[in-house]
Amino acid sequence: MHMREKRRRVTLCGMNRRKRWMPTGMLRELVNQGLTLHELSEANKEWGDRTFGEDEGWPPTRDTVSKKLKALGYAPRQGSRRDLIPWTDIQHEHLNSRYLNMLRAMSRSREDEYILTETDQKWIDLLEDLLHGRGAEMVIGYNREIGWYLTDRLPTDEDIIRRPDCS
Repeated sequence: MHMREKRRRVTLCGMNRRKRWMPTGMLRELVNQGLTLHELSEANKEWGDRTFGEDEGWPPTRDTVSKKLKALGYAPRQGSRRDLIPWTDIQHEHLNSRYLNMLRAMSRSREDEYILTETDQKWIDLLEDLLHGRGAEMVIGYNREIGWYLTDRLPTDEDIIRRPDCS
């Protein structure tokens, strides 16, 4: 047995299972139907069971499905937390800011399978009031010296934040 074949086998409950993906066309069709990463994993297992026999299907993890979709040219299903919090040099005294808490809650709300807590929802409501409730569109920015701040939205602002390179 080749090393490559050894790496492609997974032992589950004492059985050897090959990691087989459904045909790419079938996977693309399911993605275009809007199936979640978990549903795509289950569909892959069901396809394997039908094609190779009972208990021969392989259910990849959601992370593995995500990597497969990326390899096929699909954009990530959900953004990274870095989408709303791209700053890597936040000062220690600014880590408990209400603006940062609002951005964290909004970031979690954009995740597919995350259930918001009551506190998260309160932070999001407050954030939306601050950004849209003053008659002018605002964004949140960060500066190491002054901390977090609200500022008027510029045409270059893409989301609810002022990117570090746009200050």
